[in-house]
Amino acid sequence: MRTSETVKWLLLVLFSAGLNLIPPPFISGGLTAFGLPVAVFMALRMPAALSVPGIALAMAPVWFIHGVTLPVLLCTGLPLVLALCRRRQSPCEPLKTGIGVYSSLAVLILAFQQWSEQNGLNTAAFTTVSVTWFCLLSSVLSAHLAYLFTQLAWHPGTFKKDINFKYLLAYCFSALFFLAVLCVSYSFIHQYQQRQKSQIELYMAQRLHVLSGQVKDFLDTHQRAINFAAGALSAMSGATQPDAVQTGRLLSGLAESSPAFLTFLTAGAQGEITHAWPETLLAKATDAGMLDVSGREYFSQVVASGTPYLSDAFRGRGFGQDPIIAMSAPVTGADGEVTGILEGSLSLSSFSRFESSNINGFMLLVEDSERKLVYGSEVLSAQPLMPSPLGNCGTGCDALTKVNNETWFVRSVQIEGSGWHVRILYSWQRFLQLTNSSLITVLELLAVFAVTGLLAGFALASVVNRPLKKLIGQFEAFNPNNRDRGIVPSESLPVTELRSLESAFDSMQRRLFDAFDDLERSRESQRKLNLELAELNRTLASRVEEKTLHLESAVKQAEAANVAKSQFLANMSHEIRTPMNGIIGSCDNLLEDDLPRGAARRIGMIAQSASNLLMILDSILDWSKIEAGKMQTESVNFSLQKVLEASFHLHQDAAINNGVTSSMTYLTPLPEMLCGDMGKLSQVLNNLLSNAVKFTTEGEITVLAGFENGQLTLTVKDTGTGIATEKLEHIFEQFAQADASTTRLYGGTGLGLPITRKLVELMNGTIEVASEPGEGTSFTVTIPFDIAEAEPEAESEPDAFIPDNLKVLVVEDNDINAHIVVDMLKNKGIRCVRVANGKQAVAAVRQMQFHIVLMDCQMPEMDGFEATRAIRGLESEKAGIPVIALTANAFVDDQRACLAAGMNAYLSKPVKRRQLLSMLAQTWKTHYGSTGG
Repeated sequence: MRTSETVKWLLLVLFSAGLNLIPPPFISGGLTAFGLPVAVFMALRMPAALSVPGIALAMAPVWFIHGVTLPVLLCTGLPLVLALCRRRQSPCEPLKTGIGVYSSLAVLILAFQQWSEQNGLNTAAFTTVSVTWFCLLSSVLSAHLAYLFTQLAWHPGTFKKDINFKYLLAYCFSALFFLAVLCVSYSFIHQYQQRQKSQIELYMAQRLHVLSGQVKDFLDTHQRAINFAAGALSAMSGATQPDAVQTGRLLSGLAESSPAFLTFLTAGAQGEITHAWPETLLAKATDAGMLDVSGREYFSQVVASGTPYLSDAFRGRGFGQDPIIAMSAPVTGADGEVTGILEGSLSLSSFSRFESSNINGFMLLVEDSERKLVYGSEVLSAQPLMPSPLGNCGTGCDALTKVNNETWFVRSVQIEGSGWHVRILYSWQRFLQLTNSSLITVLELLAVFAVTGLLAGFALASVVNRPLKKLIGQFEAFNPNNRDRGIVPSESLPVTELRSLESAFDSMQRRLFDAFDDLERSRESQRKLNLELAELNRTLASRVEEKTLHLESAVKQAEAANVAKSQFLANMSHEIRTPMNGIIGSCDNLLEDDLPRGAARRIGMIAQSASNLLMILDSILDWSKIEAGKMQTESVNFSLQKVLEASFHLHQDAAINNGVTSSMTYLTPLPEMLCGDMGKLSQVLNNLLSNAVKFTTEGEITVLAGFENGQLTLTVKDTGTGIATEKLEHIFEQFAQADASTTRLYGGTGLGLPITRKLVELMNGTIEVASEPGEGTSFTVTIPFDIAEAEPEAESEPDAFIPDNLKVLVVEDNDINAHIVVDMLKNKGIRCVRVANGKQAVAAVRQMQFHIVLMDCQMPEMDGFEATRAIRGLESEKAGIPVIALTANAFVDDQRACLAAGMNAYLSKPVKRRQLLSMLAQTWKTHYGSTGG
């Protein structure tokens, strides 16, 4: 076999197989294979040795997609029969075999098969037979036309008999007319079905939106009923101990207002059932020995969290075997502690109310977060609590899905605030029934148009055939090399269109001559342009390469500068945190001793000042993160009054030294606790008070604080130098101050107010300034905060357990920091051994027995990372000793590096005594157990 034939064969196989992958233009029980005409063309064009394996390969996608069905067998058999019966004596042979014999038999076979399966030829059966037959018919016609054209164009001597032009023209017109009408009809059917499908999907989407809202409202309404009843019980228990009569009335009223609940129960703090509705249930639970519900999730979850609880679907125990959903809420005492729960069992049958408003044919599924059925339409054979027939697919089921051996349209949505799903299904078979009637009408019209096209083709051929013979003679006289001679019109041509054809041919000849002349001139012009373009491309490429080199150099310089900046910030943080640890640690240790009240207050102010300095230092070191938009806020519970008073007292002495009075006024009652970023709030107030003290030499400084509608408003007023109006818009710019003499007179970097504004904006707040030169300045800050529940005062000692025999290895190269840490631990009775570098630490672990290692990171000879890896590499059980990083490296990357080196936990300097003892207790409990046993 020649190479060219092999290439043609391979291309045809690939082309046919690719067309067979295209989905059918519309949905029906019949088969439409777009690659079948190419397979038939191979059967007509190539010998059987090539065409048969080619047909098998080309039709393989059809078998893969549709499986072994009778329509697939019939469509595959068509090209195989034509290949085996291939003869070239007459061009009409394929039509006789393919249409006259094979397609007729195929229709009979398929009709019999449909009649047997469906007990008669109904609409679906007729559609299946018609669509498959039109697929066979159109494949033979289109392949035969292509075969006829290629043979006549490139192999005119293929056929032994001549072809009658009249019949050829009639056949070509009729076949092309039929194929065109077929394409238009299929397109119409496709658009019609798509409209039907879109309407169904639109209804499903709209109905799903409504249903999900209704289900959510249904659950929320019943949960609110439970919450309200639990609140009523809490109120009764706060005033006096509710008796059985009061509780019974409450449960009876709840049952009357919410009939979807099957049962109610109340349980005490230990899980013992105290009351139930109906009243007989309590006796039943007593007889069954099931009065303790402490192991049920609806009890344990509420007691642990103090919030209402909604369960997934499950089958009841003790009070019945009904499938239910448990809803529970906490019952609290006067002190706010959870003293019990109220639980209601919601019947799953109550969800049937949501299906009644669906249009006939649309089915409903409601699933909980574990994909168990809460409710399913009866048609789906879906029982409550059974696994979802759609499997664990979440909202990814929005497609055609098999359920109970039947295909369904599925649309899903997740109920907001839970893992529950609501799904609507519509039967694929019903969809086919909706569209089959229109499909049959179109197919009938297609058959009528096919007959009409055949008759019109023969009529046209008869009209055109006669004058064409005369026109051929005139075309034969045409000489393309003689530009002076055109076609002489023939008086014998009776058809106006043919006369126009003669004139058009002569005009076309002249235009072709002119076009060739223009083409030659265009080629010359194009050649010149190509030369110019090549020169331009060469110059442009050189410039691009030069710019690329410059850009790469600039990028490398920027990356190097960024690395240097990061390293500088890390080193700065480490070097400053080390002495800060000495200050804060010493204050922490001193505050543990019995000191005079004045001394304790001053030491406390030193500790608070050091902490504020540390927070300011952290913010300055994080300025690069602010510029890059990478600084984040944290949310902790804190006492607003303590933060305000600490910052105010910190600057009060400085104001007094300047001869300035200061005061702080609460405009509204302040909440005990807020939730937000305490450190950034403290830094904002410290920056504003520091500026007020700095620029005020007489008069007073006033701090006004108020909290309303979730907004904290702070105003810092002073009677200082003031700021000119034209300077106000520049004071929040970095390194900028109100006047050039400001730095000389008062000092400062010009970063305080820019940092303050950035911090306020990070907390979603605003800052405003008003000032008059010589009168003073007023800064007003508004920041949103959430009110937090009041927390009990923290005790001076950690609640966690620390054994008496705890032995700790302190690895620290700085003597001051080492002494501070050792003093913190010795006050607790912890035995400590201190070494100065990682090398000594590894040796100490080998020689002595320790429970925990406190490891600095940056040390001479061997750093903490290398020392930790060396300890982990020991072959004894000491390799697993807990190692806690205690380092001045305070960045997130440093924490990750410590954990990656094998350390168990991380503390950044400066560290406070309670924080250190808490970490030791936590590590002891995690590694050795609460008692070390």
